[in-house]
Amino acid sequence: MKGADRIQSRRAGAAALALYLFVIPFSKAAVEIFFPILLLLWVLGWHRWPFSGEGLRQIPPVHRKGFFLVVLYTTVCAASVIFSSHLKLSLSGFIGKTLEYSMLFLIAADLVDQPQASRRALRALLAAGVLVVLYGLLQEWALYTIGHGSETLDPIRGKKLDFARMVGPYENPNDLATFLMVTGLISAAWLTERMRAGRTLLLRLALTLLLAGCLLWTQSRGALLGFFFGLCFLGAVARGRKAIHWGIAAAIVSITALFLRFSRRQLFDMLTFSDSGSRERAEMWTTAWRMILDRPIRGHGINTFMANYSRYAPNSAQNPAYAHNCFLQITAETGLLGLAAFLLFLAGVGYFAWQALGVPEQELSPEDQPARILLVGLAAAFLAFLVQSFLDTNLYALRQAVLFWTLAGMTLGISARLLRARGAPSSNASC
Repeated sequence: MKGADRIQSRRAGAAALALYLFVIPFSKAAVEIFFPILLLLWVLGWHRWPFSGEGLRQIPPVHRKGFFLVVLYTTVCAASVIFSSHLKLSLSGFIGKTLEYSMLFLIAADLVDQPQASRRALRALLAAGVLVVLYGLLQEWALYTIGHGSETLDPIRGKKLDFARMVGPYENPNDLATFLMVTGLISAAWLTERMRAGRTLLLRLALTLLLAGCLLWTQSRGALLGFFFGLCFLGAVARGRKAIHWGIAAAIVSITALFLRFSRRQLFDMLTFSDSGSRERAEMWTTAWRMILDRPIRGHGINTFMANYSRYAPNSAQNPAYAHNCFLQITAETGLLGLAAFLLFLAGVGYFAWQALGVPEQELSPEDQPARILLVGLAAAFLAFLVQSFLDTNLYALRQAVLFWTLAGMTLGISARLLRARGAPSSNASC
C-alpha cells in the first residue's frame, strides 16, 4: 500500500475510533460489528510491521513498553487456559474476550496518537454522554408521570423498567453509572482545564453537572466512590488556583448531594455494608477467596468463575454470579501470576500518564492542548474505573470492558504524544 493510502487509512481509523467510542453505551451489537472495521482500518494504515527491524525502531519507547505489558498479561491469561478446569470455556473466553481487548488496547494507543484524534475522541465521548443523559431523563419522566410498576415502559426501547433507579441504555444502574462516571470526569477535566476560555463555560458546567447528577441518581456506590477519587485527582493535577478551587468545590458539592439524595438509613446501610447488596457481595467475595486458596498461583482458568461458583458455595441460595470485585475474580481465574501481570500493566499505564501530565504547558503545541485536556480526564477516569472495580463487574461486562481497554489504550497513546513534545515541541508526527 502506498504512503498516501496508509495516511488515509489511519485518518479513517482515527475517525472510526471516535465513532466506536460514541456507540459503546447504546448497543452491544454495534460494539461487536465496529471492532472488525476498526481492526481492518488499523492494519491497512499500519506501516511498522513487527517483522521489520526498521519498523520496530519507529515505534516510540512508551508504546513498546506498554505493548510489552499488555502482551505479558495476555500471555499469563493464555497459560491459565492450559491448566483450566473448564478448557472450552477458557479457550472461548481467551479468544473472544482477552485477545480482542488486548488488540483494542493496541489499536487505540496507536490511532489516538495523531493530530485531531484527541479532539474527535473528546467530542464523541461527550456527545454520547449528552444522549445518555437525555435517555435517562426520559426514563425518569416516564416513572414520574406513570409511576413505577408493571405498566411503566422504557420510552425508547419499549421494555419494562425493572429498576426504580436510572438505567439509561444499559441493563442495570451500575453499568450506566460506569459510563456517567467516566464521561463526567472527562467533562470536569474539560471544564477545569479550559477555565479561562469563557465562551463555552456555561455549556461545559451544565454538562458536567448533568452527568454528575445522573450518576448520583443511579445510587451506584462503587461509581460514586470512584467519581470522588477522580475529582480528587483532578484537583491534584489541575493547572492554576482557579482549577484547584473548582475541583475542591465539586468534591464538596458531590458529598453534600450524596447526603441529600439518600435517607439516613440508606446512608448507614451503604457506609456499613449492611444492605442486601453488600451481603450478596460478601458471599461472592468469600466464594472467590475460597477459589484463590485452592489454586493460588495458576488459578482455575480464565472465564471459569461462574462455572466453578456452585462448587465453592454449595450452600448458596443465589445463582452463580461474577465476584463483583474484578481483582478477586482475576486472581481466582488466573492466579497470583495473573493479578501481578495485570497490576504491572495498570502501574505502567499510570506511570506514563503521570509523566506526560508533568510536561510543561509551554512545551506543547496548540494541537497538543486538546490531547492534554483529554489525558487529564482519561487519567481521572482510569483511576475511578479501578476504584469501582473493587465493588462491581466493570472488567467482565462487555461494554464496560471495551470502554476500559479503549480508554487505557488512549491514555498510553496520548501520553506518548505529550512525552515526545518534551524533546520535539513542534513535532506532530503520528505514532
